[in-house]
Amino acid sequence: MLPSWTLLAFLAPLLWSLVGFLDKFVISKYVRDDQGAESLVIFTGLTGFIMATGIFLFGHPVTGIPVRDILYIMIAGIIYVTAFIPYLTAMKEADASIVVSPYQLTPIFSYVLGLVFLGEHLTALQMLAGVLVIAGAVSLSSDPKKPFRPTGKMFGLMALSSFGLATSALLFKYFALDSLDPWATAFWEYVGGGICSLFLFAFIGSYRKPFIVLLETGGARIAALNLSGKILTVFGTLAMSFASLSAPLAVVSIINGTQPFIMLLIGGMFTLFLPHIISEQNGRASLVHRIVSSAVIFAGVVFLFI
Repeated sequence: MLPSWTLLAFLAPLLWSLVGFLDKFVISKYVRDDQGAESLVIFTGLTGFIMATGIFLFGHPVTGIPVRDILYIMIAGIIYVTAFIPYLTAMKEADASIVVSPYQLTPIFSYVLGLVFLGEHLTALQMLAGVLVIAGAVSLSSDPKKPFRPTGKMFGLMALSSFGLATSALLFKYFALDSLDPWATAFWEYVGGGICSLFLFAFIGSYRKPFIVLLETGGARIAALNLSGKILTVFGTLAMSFASLSAPLAVVSIINGTQPFIMLLIGGMFTLFLPHIISEQNGRASLVHRIVSSAVIFAGVVFLFI
């Protein structure tokens, strides 16, 4: 029987897969070709304020943590928000199911960070699982004719995003375990993310102006779509963070390797039944390439539980 924390770990890629296609839809429909998609990250931080308010209203104590630790936790929130900037940039470069595949690099960063700062170690089988997941991710993010030559710009952007998310997860786990209060840790992390978004909106014109244009173009609809997506993203991250309290960061990150399967399925269903909303490459070569690459990732995930 699988440990209880795996349910939280598997919930994260499911929610993130849905958000990936939602982001792709918003970017394709509302973001002009001459306009950056990075301003959408402001919604991510604003969602943090919503989540922090919910934690506070449900009566979870948010005090009792040293001020210095609060500052570090808020930095984790800032890193979390900014980690989505390269992700949103990459979303303009390729299909959603391909863009998210390099997120499977996160286990590498999580392993190194967990080893250095938390003293976490993986077994040989867990390392093999990580190698398979990473190989599948590299292949999935590549051209079908050149399966191990990933698109440089997109892959680099997602590697940067993966490192940011791994760093944020490390800080959350470190301070959640140190304070023995994960909800208070989450509260201050969300506050930090919210402050980051307010800063981008108030002081960075290249984020504020496109953000205002998006609201003027899409109005309440685009606000509702983005806030809904970011809430799902935060819930997925929260599930992963709580799962990491019971298992090594790298192991939890490797479980996220199921995300390409989920996105492959969702993308195929959209392309088949709702191509006017989202349409991904559906040629035979592309489909076979994605299925084989995803199978390698899945094999890696299976090795985790042998």
